[in-house]
Amino acid sequence: MINTKQFRHIRTFQDIKLEKARLRYEMLLAENSLTAGLSAIQGLLTLTGFLSRFSEGFSYAQNFVFRIRQTFGWIFRKRKKSDRESNRE
Repeated sequence: MINTKQFRHIRTFQDIKLEKARLRYEMLLAENSLTAGLSAIQGLLTLTGFLSRFSEGFSYAQNFVFRIRQTFGWIFRKRKKSDRESNRE
Protein backbone atom coordinates (compact mmCIF):
# COMPACT_ATOMS: atom_id res chain seq x y z
CA MET A 1 0.00 0.00 0.00
CA ILE A 2 1.30 3.41 -0.95
CA ASN A 3 1.69 5.97 1.79
CA THR A 4 0.54 9.32 0.35
CA LYS A 5 2.26 11.26 3.14
CA GLN A 6 5.62 10.43 1.55
CA PHE A 7 4.56 12.06 -1.72
CA ARG A 8 3.87 15.37 0.02
CA HIS A 9 7.61 15.79 0.65
CA ILE A 10 8.50 15.51 -3.03
CA ARG A 11 9.52 18.93 -4.27
CA THR A 12 12.27 18.43 -6.84
CA PHE A 13 13.25 16.03 -9.58
CA GLN A 14 15.94 14.62 -7.26
CA ASP A 15 13.22 13.77 -4.70
CA ILE A 16 11.35 11.88 -7.43
CA LYS A 17 14.50 9.89 -8.29
CA LEU A 18 15.08 9.04 -4.62
CA GLU A 19 11.48 7.93 -4.16
CA LYS A 20 11.69 5.82 -7.30
CA ALA A 21 14.87 4.15 -6.01
CA ARG A 22 13.25 3.51 -2.63
CA LEU A 23 10.24 1.90 -4.28
CA ARG A 24 12.48 -0.31 -6.43
CA TYR A 25 14.35 -1.38 -3.31
CA GLU A 26 11.10 -2.25 -1.53
CA MET A 27 9.96 -4.23 -4.58
CA LEU A 28 13.23 -6.20 -4.60
CA LEU A 29 12.85 -6.98 -0.90
CA ALA A 30 9.29 -8.19 -1.43
CA GLU A 31 10.35 -10.27 -4.44
CA ASN A 32 13.22 -11.87 -2.50
CA SER A 33 10.90 -12.65 0.39
CA LEU A 34 8.37 -14.22 -1.95
CA THR A 35 11.06 -16.26 -3.71
CA ALA A 36 12.43 -17.50 -0.39
CA GLY A 37 8.94 -18.49 0.72
CA LEU A 38 8.23 -20.34 -2.51
CA SER A 39 11.56 -22.18 -2.42
CA ALA A 40 10.86 -23.20 1.20
CA ILE A 41 7.47 -24.58 0.17
CA GLN A 42 9.06 -26.37 -2.79
CA GLY A 43 11.67 -27.87 -0.44
CA LEU A 44 8.89 -29.21 1.76
CA LEU A 45 7.02 -30.81 -1.11
CA THR A 46 9.86 -32.44 -3.05
CA LEU A 47 10.95 -36.02 -2.48
CA THR A 48 14.55 -35.03 -1.75
CA GLY A 49 13.39 -32.49 0.81
CA PHE A 50 11.18 -35.07 2.48
CA LEU A 51 13.95 -37.67 2.57
CA SER A 52 16.38 -35.12 3.97
CA ARG A 53 14.01 -34.15 6.79
CA PHE A 54 13.22 -37.81 7.47
CA SER A 55 16.89 -38.76 7.71
CA GLU A 56 17.59 -35.79 10.02
CA GLY A 57 14.69 -36.81 12.27
CA PHE A 58 15.80 -40.45 12.29
CA SER A 59 19.35 -39.41 13.17
CA TYR A 60 18.05 -37.22 15.99
CA ALA A 61 15.90 -40.05 17.38
CA GLN A 62 18.78 -42.50 17.12
CA ASN A 63 21.08 -40.11 18.98
CA PHE A 64 18.41 -39.55 21.65
CA VAL A 65 17.95 -43.29 22.24
CA PHE A 66 21.72 -43.80 22.37
CA ARG A 67 22.08 -41.13 25.05
CA ILE A 68 19.26 -42.65 27.12
CA ARG A 69 20.87 -46.11 26.90
CA GLN A 70 24.22 -44.60 27.83
CA THR A 71 22.70 -42.86 30.87
CA PHE A 72 20.92 -46.00 32.04
CA GLY A 73 24.11 -48.00 31.54
CA TRP A 74 26.00 -45.51 33.65
CA ILE A 75 23.37 -45.63 36.43
CA PHE A 76 23.18 -49.44 36.55
CA ARG A 77 26.95 -49.82 36.28
CA LYS A 78 27.36 -47.75 39.44
CA ARG A 79 24.77 -49.91 41.20
CA LYS A 80 26.44 -53.16 40.19
CA LYS A 81 29.81 -51.97 41.48
CA SER A 82 28.33 -51.00 44.84
CA ASP A 83 26.50 -54.37 45.06
CA ARG A 84 29.76 -56.23 44.41
CA GLU A 85 31.57 -54.22 47.06
CA SER A 86 28.86 -54.94 49.64
CA ASN A 87 28.95 -58.69 48.83
CA ARG A 88 32.73 -58.80 49.42
CA GLU A 89 32.35 -57.48 52.94
